[in-house]
Amino acid sequence: MIEPWLGKLELVAIHNDTPELVAFGKHRLDVDKVSPTTVKRTLEVVRHLLHLAARKWRTEDKQPWLPIAPPLLEMPKNPHARAPYPLAWDEQRLLFSWLPKHLAEMALFKVNTGTRGGEVCALGWAWEQIMPELNASVFVVPGRPEKSAEDRLGVLNQAARTVASTRRTCSRFGASPSSG
Repeated sequence: MIEPWLGKLELVAIHNDTPELVAFGKHRLDVDKVSPTTVKRTLEVVRHLLHLAARKWRTEDKQPWLPIAPPLLEMPKNPHARAPYPLAWDEQRLLFSWLPKHLAEMALFKVNTGTRGGEVCALGWAWEQIMPELNASVFVVPGRPEKSAEDRLGVLNQAARTVASTRRTCSRFGASPSSG
């Protein structure tokens, strides 16, 4: 797909500001009407090939095809993208009403604690710490080496406390509350 745009260029000429690469991104967005994510996937393939040319692939005399790997290829700005905005309460209710009950509860918990999606999916009762002086609880999410090694704190507001209480009676956050 991208070969007609870049096929005549030498590898060293391909970088973020290569006119042909910029034109490809604009064409895919404006003419083909694909999403920015679709263009980004193609750019990721190009970036991967350039990195292989710099780090793995060798000439007959054992030299890399490229002397240095190019920086990350960036996605062109989507002129049709709408600016992000916070959901209004009625929009949130409508969105959550389309989800199955268990996913709606997870989404409600997530938006009210600021925890990441993967953290909510892996949430364990052992991470909960009761704060009697606040009449509340928090979840201390352990850090992960591939993300941030630092623990993250999920503070439960009233909506999140309601979800946690509901799940506590169903024991849906990993192990049951009595086991940890």
